[in-house]
Amino acid sequence: VFALFFACFSVPWDPIDTVNITGLHLIAYTGLFVYAPRYMSDKTGGFFDVFYYFGAVTFICMGFVLFFIVRRQDRRMEFENFILLKEQEERNAQINKELLLAAKVNETLVPRSISTNFVDINVKYIPASYMSGDYARYHFVEKDLLLFIICDVTGHGVSSALLVNRLHTEFIRLVKREKDPESILKELNHFIVNEFMEVGMYVSAFCGLADLGKEELTYANYGHPSQYLYNGKGDSIRQIPSRTTLMGIIEEPELDPKEEIPLHRGDRIFLFTDGLLEVNGKKKEEYGAKRLEAFISENAALTPEDFNDKLLKDIDRFKQEEFQDDIFMINIMIKKTGSRHAGLDFSAEPGAGSADEGAQE
Repeated sequence: VFALFFACFSVPWDPIDTVNITGLHLIAYTGLFVYAPRYMSDKTGGFFDVFYYFGAVTFICMGFVLFFIVRRQDRRMEFENFILLKEQEERNAQINKELLLAAKVNETLVPRSISTNFVDINVKYIPASYMSGDYARYHFVEKDLLLFIICDVTGHGVSSALLVNRLHTEFIRLVKREKDPESILKELNHFIVNEFMEVGMYVSAFCGLADLGKEELTYANYGHPSQYLYNGKGDSIRQIPSRTTLMGIIEEPELDPKEEIPLHRGDRIFLFTDGLLEVNGKKKEEYGAKRLEAFISENAALTPEDFNDKLLKDIDRFKQEEFQDDIFMINIMIKKTGSRHAGLDFSAEPGAGSADEGAQE
């Protein structure tokens, strides 16, 4: 009886559930051993045998009782698990619905592609999941001045996307009074250090100002992969490397001297996040900077839209698995012909590169 009692506890029930089977056995065997001695004389030994066999049959019957109790408990647990599963599915469906809505909100920060008589800008954005940690923006601060920025927040998912939204707000605030890339990234760095340093979130960022009148490019790069400037006249590629650490690590990082790069008609500025370089191919080999440079050289004659589309097809053929990181690309081409001012829509909606974008937002 004690062995059976402890065996009942090995079944995954609540302790109270063992009382039924254990109680039945205790009652049966208590009755057997209380009344059996009365019939233990030689004359009534045969009658005792009846009780002996009655005890054996009772034990076997208790086994069947145990089976039905276990089966009943299993069915109850299956039903409870079914209810829990349905509740979990409903919660997951609600979470997915909210994530899809959040992703749509996040996508509103992606700037539109535009084409004018002097510049052609094409944007491609591929998030690795619902929410992206990449951010990019371009902005005509004056008729001849095109300001642009591209950022990559460390990590993925909701937390990175929330930081992207904060970065967007800060950037829009800054461009109302600043147009120097170094000053803008310095202010953004102070913001990230003060607000997010404790949670360990950092940002790589590249910010540039293309002066279409003076035909020069100034830039600042905080830990972002080297961006590319293709020289249409010399048919050469120039890397624009990082000048300091990621934003959010230290408040006043050391910077290299400011540099002004010549910018001519027919030149192309190619901006991207590291998800493009880190696409894995066979044997976990990354797409890498060398392949990208070769692609830029071979396809320099294409329009920004055709260039970006062909590049996406190339990395899609190269990859052996789904994208593990977000991919953001902005292709800016200074057209060889056309007026600098013609075709610029300064009343365009936010995100299209309008001159009064900050005020509108």
